[in-house]
Amino acid sequence: MVVKKFILFTFLFFCYFTTFAQNSFFDDIHLMDYQRTKQLLNDSNGIIMNSFFIRSTSSFQFLQSKLKGTTKDIVQSINFSFDQQDNSLQPISFNDGNMYPARGWQERYSVGVNLKLLIFDINYQPEKLTVQNLRQETYLGEPGNFMFYYFGMVANNIDNFRQFGYDRIEETTLGQSRVGIKTKYIAAGLSNENIWWGPGKRNSLIFTNNAAGFKHYYLKTVEPIKTYIGSFELAGVVGKLDTTKYTDIDQDLLNACQACKVFKNLDEREIDGITINYQPKWIPNFYIGYAYSRQFIDMQLMH
Repeated sequence: MVVKKFILFTFLFFCYFTTFAQNSFFDDIHLMDYQRTKQLLNDSNGIIMNSFFIRSTSSFQFLQSKLKGTTKDIVQSINFSFDQQDNSLQPISFNDGNMYPARGWQERYSVGVNLKLLIFDINYQPEKLTVQNLRQETYLGEPGNFMFYYFGMVANNIDNFRQFGYDRIEETTLGQSRVGIKTKYIAAGLSNENIWWGPGKRNSLIFTNNAAGFKHYYLKTVEPIKTYIGSFELAGVVGKLDTTKYTDIDQDLLNACQACKVFKNLDEREIDGITINYQPKWIPNFYIGYAYSRQFIDMQLMH
């Protein structure tokens, strides 16, 4: 009887673990939801005053060190994370950073250490990704202009192919790494981390974690700057967006349609953006903000 109970308990435990792991992602942007909840419940003792319109690994770590009282420690944090998902049929993916919208099993490992040396802020947090990338059924389209609309409106504008090549994918990137300086209110440096600007649950207004982070210079507030009329937060980034190394696996099918021969511009793109958020002194937990971003091609590189 004891053996049967043990087997049942083990089975239920692994069922729970598998379901839990395949549907939950514990990146730092998601974990900030917990801190946001504590703020709304007035359970943070007034320590958290952030709008949560500006989210990233660095923002999460700054808040964690303040809540734990470890802001003066050299080793701010050491972390290990592991995400996995299994798309048995459809290549579905959202809010999971550098994971691929691919069919099959995939895993992501991340190990990091965050150091603070005087005013220097260093976070080394690479990510290793393994993607099974199974083949999918080929959809030949419908009568009419279906493929023209698909290629012109989707595949020619974003890198959301139904499959990224045919081989197993193995990647190791800088992940959420950064190096810079940090004072009490301002931080600046070079980063590869995901950033999230603006309100939203799945998709934020300007930046979100629906793709991998990109190399960028940043300037941001560490915590809200208090003034006579309220608190202000700001962030600015300048960086470059890498072009995809993959091509659409349906390219031959698309080439059969003469009207579909409109090809994506793969020139290196630059990106910049700024966001400013304001919390009126007289209205607790109310925030209003402005965010702007643009992508463009450096015309000097074309000469």
